[in-house]
Amino acid sequence: MVKVVIRKPAFISMVVACVEVYKKEAFGILFGTKDRRDFVVKNCLYYQSVRRDYLGVDLDKRRDKVITYALENISTQKVLGDFHSHAGSHKGLSPADIREIKREKNPLSVLVYLNKTSKKQRWKQNRDKTISGSVGSKFYVNIAAYGYDKKKKVKKLKVVCPYIKELRGL
Repeated sequence: MVKVVIRKPAFISMVVACVEVYKKEAFGILFGTKDRRDFVVKNCLYYQSVRRDYLGVDLDKRRDKVITYALENISTQKVLGDFHSHAGSHKGLSPADIREIKREKNPLSVLVYLNKTSKKQRWKQNRDKTISGSVGSKFYVNIAAYGYDKKKKVKKLKVVCPYIKELRGL
């Protein structure tokens, strides 16, 4: 089974980026390594200037080119894919998300689902290949990952984040 291992810096950046714009969507790119089977997400870059609404983001092509140019010239990290958020009632990939993953032939896409909560929930590994927990007693978060395979199918991948063990003590 293919795993997506999310390291602490990437986890914190993704969750904070998504909480910041909650109810609207966040978007960013993921950096790290890929071995024969698994992805290791070491860091991420949150796109600040996308036009966002409640159902998606619109990335300005010119700004994307500037970001790509800068990354090619100041970073040796490999881009693995992207992340985005959903808030409220839509926990899984939308049909538009699936089309985008296929169109971009994106090897990895992480979905950060958020919803308001009034109770604190410990972070845990779930049977459905996701991880979930709360940010204090304000936001419930569920993180899922999807890959685009050689058979041109979008498949759910197992998310692993060693850092959530540290969060259990907070």
